[in-house]
Amino acid sequence: MGVVGFDLGNENCVVAIARQSDIEVVLDDESKCETPSIVSFGDKQRFFGTAASLSNPKNTISQIKRLLGRRFSDSELQLDLMSLPFLVSEGPDGYPLVHVQYLGETRTFTPTQVLGMVLSNLKSTAERKLKAAVVDCCIGIPVYFTDLQRRAVMDAATIAGLRPLRLLHETTAAALLYGIYKTDLTEKEQLNIVFVDVGHASMQVCVAAFKKGQLKILAHSFDRCLGGRDFDEVLFQHFAAKFKDEYKINVFDSYRACSRLRAACEKLKKVLSANPVAPLNIEGLMDGKDVKGFITREEFEQISIPIMKRVKLPLKKAQAEAGLTIEEVHSIEVVGSCARVPAIIKILTEFFGKEPQCTTNASECVAKGCALQCAILSPMFKVREFQVIESFPFPIAFSWKAYASDTENGVVDNQNSTIVYPRGNPIPSLKALTFYRSGTFTVDLQYADVSELLCPAKISTYTIGPFQPTTGEREKMKVRVSLNIHGIVSVEAATLLSPEDTGRMVRKTNVCITEVVHGGLAAIDLQKAVEKEFEMALQDRVIEQTKGRNNVFEYDVDGMQNTPATTPTDKTMDPDDIILSPPDPSPQASPSTTQVLSPRATFSIIEDSDTAEPDLSFMDIPISRKTPVELTYPSEADIASAKSILRLFLDLRLLNLGESQRAAMVSALCVLQASPGFSQSPAGRVLETLPAVLSESQAVTASCLELSAKLNKFRSERGRRDDLLANKSALSAELSQLSKDYHAEEEQVKKLKAEIIQREETMANMLKKGESLQSTIAQVGREARRLGDQLASQKDSYQTWMDALQVVERAQLDFHTRWEELRQVTLD
Repeated sequence: MGVVGFDLGNENCVVAIARQSDIEVVLDDESKCETPSIVSFGDKQRFFGTAASLSNPKNTISQIKRLLGRRFSDSELQLDLMSLPFLVSEGPDGYPLVHVQYLGETRTFTPTQVLGMVLSNLKSTAERKLKAAVVDCCIGIPVYFTDLQRRAVMDAATIAGLRPLRLLHETTAAALLYGIYKTDLTEKEQLNIVFVDVGHASMQVCVAAFKKGQLKILAHSFDRCLGGRDFDEVLFQHFAAKFKDEYKINVFDSYRACSRLRAACEKLKKVLSANPVAPLNIEGLMDGKDVKGFITREEFEQISIPIMKRVKLPLKKAQAEAGLTIEEVHSIEVVGSCARVPAIIKILTEFFGKEPQCTTNASECVAKGCALQCAILSPMFKVREFQVIESFPFPIAFSWKAYASDTENGVVDNQNSTIVYPRGNPIPSLKALTFYRSGTFTVDLQYADVSELLCPAKISTYTIGPFQPTTGEREKMKVRVSLNIHGIVSVEAATLLSPEDTGRMVRKTNVCITEVVHGGLAAIDLQKAVEKEFEMALQDRVIEQTKGRNNVFEYDVDGMQNTPATTPTDKTMDPDDIILSPPDPSPQASPSTTQVLSPRATFSIIEDSDTAEPDLSFMDIPISRKTPVELTYPSEADIASAKSILRLFLDLRLLNLGESQRAAMVSALCVLQASPGFSQSPAGRVLETLPAVLSESQAVTASCLELSAKLNKFRSERGRRDDLLANKSALSAELSQLSKDYHAEEEQVKKLKAEIIQREETMANMLKKGESLQSTIAQVGREARRLGDQLASQKDSYQTWMDALQVVERAQLDFHTRWEELRQVTLD
């Protein structure tokens, strides 16, 4: 069994293993270090990585990391969905669901299930390299992942059959790989290094302090929507507008044209990292037109100014939180897919006054750091001590319903919220809070500040109880809140401290805790997801084996057509082809070996010696039946098929077979007995007893079938019991939520009644003001008529009268307009 580190990127994934005195990156089927984070659903099976079909974009899921653990109404998620070709809808719980066509019907999957598929494929890649089972792993995650997103990664690992020893921040993994190989660290002097990770869709900054045998994270900062894809989008928009003017084509009308232009812009960005000018040529982009263009690095940096301005914000925040000056920063390490962009390097140089370095591989350092952390935590490996002190990037608050009468030593406990884990708290951590309660109560875990996260404040709700105080009054309750190694916060335990009658002794009683994670996956739903993934993986395996058998069959047919015929006497049978040496049952068959991780770490690797499961595909190979009159000796094809059947038959696990398999065994035995010299061979003498063994195993098979039926019945009853328990918990949580909703609606009704009374008073005041204005308008009208009479009597001032009359008429019109507006407001 090996230990593995996974780097789950938004665009590509990297797998690393601790093996043979070093950390090694596993290559995929295409001999590439990076595996695309893509799952494609076909009519018969799924495809992963480079094998995923981009020609069917509506059934090809990509960038699943951006959908994980986020509500469908999230503004950032809505922007991401605009560039995704597959269908995503809002689920009943308010979180996204992915729709695809699979096995001829429409299927829906949660982002957690899709991530589980990606991890399952990465696990298979690692197992092929190690030739052993992979269970223990360490997964790299962004520092800005919320509690719900971290839980989703853990659930996805469970679906894939993995057991994460730790969810490690990506920048921390890069810092660990950097520090464990650094030989000039001292115990007194602190080395401050800034790690800047600019990936495909996000930017992360980490300030790390190194000492001999220790890594301490001082600060984290991030920008969730600043990455390489933003630079690609700038180039895409630039050339889309340019081609619309020059070639009269609109690439937005064709998804295929958009995909090709985006891919070309990504390559163009990489070319501009090493060259001052880069050309762009695409054949048949749209409507059969070939397009070409070029751009200089200065033009690219000019159109990217809005993006470049955002790079400095995380740098300033990380420096301020770490409390370091520019002079106290020793060096800057750049990692990620955008580590080679000259404009970013220029900004980092101007900000820190130092040239950034790239000591480790920018694309592989996170996966290698995760594999190294997994080796440190795994009991199978012996690594030199290197302490990692991680800091939590978000403040976590603990809230409850307070009682004004709760007192201790005369101090009134009227605070209903407190920050349990402040920003920068070490990971892991455990804290305890004391309550004085007489019955069941509810507490909430929530984020103290959601301005950076842009997510709901509540994380989870815990109902503590029921319990019965021994004295009949409020008693002391100790509640332990845990921030585990994955960065997931939860209420771990609740203990009731009851005084004894005899004196100062205190009796401790554990109290039941019911957890409700807002947006989390229930245990029963997780089990269903695991079963569904197993079914889909089995379907993929069946299709692949069918393809393999078809290829072997076609190869054999071609070989038979091109190979000259031979007689059975040309080759004698070797008994060793049938009788196999049994494996060594000793558990010490594969001794453990100690290997050195140059030059800083030592591993102790224990290799597994489990044999693979037998392949039953031979059951589909027909054995030709011929009478002894037609053919005295069996053909080579019959002998080969019989050897394959009997070789697997001698495995004790194949004794409990069905009737058709037993008939195949007997037929294979008859074929071999008809071969020349077989009855005199040791194998022939041994196999003569097989018919008796087959007949004796029928009774054993019947017993096994009876036990299997009982076991299936027990499993169904247990499943029914689990469903009832799950339904009971769900109904309890739903009842609690309905009670809360009722009280909230009652408060809302009270507020509405008060608002209606206030509006009625406002309406009465406005009516009074309207009546006053109406009398004022009548008075102005009388004054206007009087003034008109006076002006009429003055022939010399006729023009003056006309002007004054117009002024008065406009004033009267304005008053009538205001009156109508007031009436309208009053009526509304």
